[in-house]
Amino acid sequence: MSINKIGVLGAGTMGTGIVWAFAAAGKEVIVYDIYQEAVDRCIASVKKGIGKAEEKGQVPVGTAEALKITGTTNLNDIADVEFVLETVLEKMPIKKDVYGKLSSIIKDEVVVATNTSALSITEIATAYKRPDKVVGMHFFNPAQVMKLIEVIAAAQTSQETVDMVIELSKAIGKKPIQVKEGPGFV
Repeated sequence: MSINKIGVLGAGTMGTGIVWAFAAAGKEVIVYDIYQEAVDRCIASVKKGIGKAEEKGQVPVGTAEALKITGTTNLNDIADVEFVLETVLEKMPIKKDVYGKLSSIIKDEVVVATNTSALSITEIATAYKRPDKVVGMHFFNPAQVMKLIEVIAAAQTSQETVDMVIELSKAIGKKPIQVKEGPGFV
């Protein structure tokens, strides 16, 4: 399955790097945050960074112009994405609230990945309608530069979900490794 339309939840430092990584690989990205200023800053930072990379010859000329990034403060705007990467605050109640809301917004078959490196993915998954579709996809900072991605299955995560995230990671030029769930992972 080819994933082309991605929702990134959270426009902070990690969210911005992750938006960059997906967008630079040609994916259509919708970035969501509760603050419009954060969304605007994220998109501007990605465009500026990729523009500088063009000037240095690190990416083909025209890459910045071809980016497909939109932003929103309305979670309902991600209803038709094919994959969600969540990178909201590292607080379990906030994450569970987001996953509960996603349960009524996105299609059942959509995989939802969390970028957490410290919280229990198994516990996060309990808040989502399809716990088998919840997985850890931990990028390292800066996400647009670092190649390694940890792929972490929760107790409920299906192997199909893990395999899809491994393939998506490779499709954006990353080096995925599957690790067991535990504090700090690798």
